[in-house]
Parts: sequence; structure tokens; C-alpha cells
Amino acid sequence: MSNVLIFGNGLSRLNNIFVNNWNENIWGCNSAYKESLNDKRISLIGSVHKEILFESLEFKEKNNLQYEILLPEQLIPSDLKNKINAFQIYNGFSTGKELIQEAILRDYKQIYLAGYDSLVNKDTKDIYMGTLVISNFLKQFDSLYRKYKFSIKRLENSIILLEMFWN
Repeated sequence: MSNVLIFGNGLSRLNNIFVNNWNENIWGCNSAYKESLNDKRISLIGSVHKEILFESLEFKEKNNLQYEILLPEQLIPSDLKNKINAFQIYNGFSTGKELIQEAILRDYKQIYLAGYDSLVNKDTKDIYMGTLVISNFLKQFDSLYRKYKFSIKRLENSIILLEMFWN
């Protein structure tokens, strides 16, 4: 695998030229499954919230969509283990951080982040809930950086690029 774009829940990814021109896999956090009907590039929905499991699975089946659903293993009921996949490693962090780690573990070399507004702006709003994002995401992101040692580049249009150093 080479590149993946991961959607966070930040406003900066809406009407974004980089996102609009992207032609490879897109992964989405939490309620991004709602956008998969109009954006067939979405190939994976990840969440750390059990309610998203049921909502995204129902939406996927109702609309005959093909995205993978990824959650912490302990949230997946045994009767749905053939329809839902588990994070390879789950540390109990936010969905955005867990998806970054999953992309690293799946050997993506370049991981683009769109809508990860809390990395660049303290006061960010969630596009689905309209509320301010209050989290310890920066601390979680730092723990990923220390563990995996990737480069971080801020590109135009609030896009962040993480590049992995191994082959």
C-alpha cells in the first residue's frame, strides 16, 4: 500500500480542493459513513463508539455499500465478527489516532489527514455534532509520533502529511 487519506471530523476538510481531487482510498472517522453514499472513495469507517457500529452497518447494508467497518475488538458482538473487523492494536484512544495507527500497521507509506483540525487549531468544531472538540488528541498524537517516528508536514488547505521511514 502506498497512500491513504483519513477524514477527521474537522470543518477544514469540507469543500477542500485537495480532498476533492484525491483519487485513492479514503478512511473516515465515526459518522463519515453518512458520506459514503455520495463518495464511493470511502473504503473504511473506523470508530471507538459502539453506536457507530450499528449505525454504519445498517447504513452499509441498506445502501449496498462496500466499506470496511473497524472497531475495538471488545465492542464487536460475536454474531457480527464476520461483518466487522477489529483494530490490529487498540490503545483506548480517540478514533482519529486509532485510524492513523491502523494505517501505519497496514504499511501505508504516506498518510494524509484532512479534518484533523485539532492538530493545528485549539478551537475546532465537529462537523457532525457542531460542538467544540475537547480532547487530549495532541497528547495521543505525540505518543504515536514517539512510537513510530514519522515525518509531519503541513500542506496547503489544512492537509497534514505523515510519511513513514521504513520500506
